[in-house]
Amino acid sequence: MDNILRNAREKFEKITLTDNYRSKKFTKNFDKHLAILVDTTIQLAEENSVLTNKHIDFTDKMYWESQGYILEKLDTITDSEILNEFDNLEDILYERIKVSLGNAYNGSEALNLMIDNSVHDTLLALKFNFFENKDNYFNPWEDAKNILVEDEVLYTFSTDTEKLNSLGFSIVSNDSVDISDKKINIIGKGSRNDYNYGFVRDLLGLRNTIIQILDENSSFGNKATTADEIIIKLRRMGIRSNELTDHNIKSWLIAPLKRSNRIGSDKEGYFILNNCQDVKISYYSHYENFKGYYRTLEKHRKLAIKFGCEDPYFSSHLEFLKP
Repeated sequence: MDNILRNAREKFEKITLTDNYRSKKFTKNFDKHLAILVDTTIQLAEENSVLTNKHIDFTDKMYWESQGYILEKLDTITDSEILNEFDNLEDILYERIKVSLGNAYNGSEALNLMIDNSVHDTLLALKFNFFENKDNYFNPWEDAKNILVEDEVLYTFSTDTEKLNSLGFSIVSNDSVDISDKKINIIGKGSRNDYNYGFVRDLLGLRNTIIQILDENSSFGNKATTADEIIIKLRRMGIRSNELTDHNIKSWLIAPLKRSNRIGSDKEGYFILNNCQDVKISYYSHYENFKGYYRTLEKHRKLAIKFGCEDPYFSSHLEFLKP
């Protein structure tokens, strides 16, 4: 048996569910899982020239379609022995979960949904290691697997509060409309009879809101919008500072848009990357910053030589620039 599968079997046979609900780490793991899932979907879609609309709103349907799309493009497992072992591991997971639940297993639709979702994602995290092109992407299900394996809770989620409440969960939101419409509710359950509720912001939706702001005000690189101007517009929409601080907006919303090349920037602010001129403006601004950092690092390297430091660490920036 493959070592990955052997180790997984040993770990799965020891799985237990927690009775301590003080930690809500499962919400952070779901947030990371969601971010990689969406990024992988977008990456695959762009590689296959099927992404025509970058204004993507997160919904339950979009989540499952993303999973299906990734599997359609990457799942290359055909080895019958490996597939049979996955069937065995699935049986082990279901059995261990039900044993750990004990009297808390009531056979309800809500609980079965949580079990199915947790087993499904845990197995996909493992299967990803056998995909032919796995090294080209981050594992979209690794953090979801950790919800069961490390956080020791089952989970399900939905952007539809009414849907979750119809399953027996009681979720009440006091957030502003613009925030609550962009929130993903997550239910965690350990070995107790009750549930633990948490949520993460639908950062994808909120980032799209910023894209819309820039579309209206800075659709070209010669007309940038500052971070402060973006924040003011979000506040006017009803997004309060106790829901998202200025720092949250900059680090959770604006910075990821820059990293994914959905927006560009210069010293004047941010703008949509629509054409070569926009890219050139953003590139030049970052290039000027790069030259400043490079000069500073070179001064440090020469100072280290002066002090007699032999540590090759001080030449790291030179090694980084090598092709």
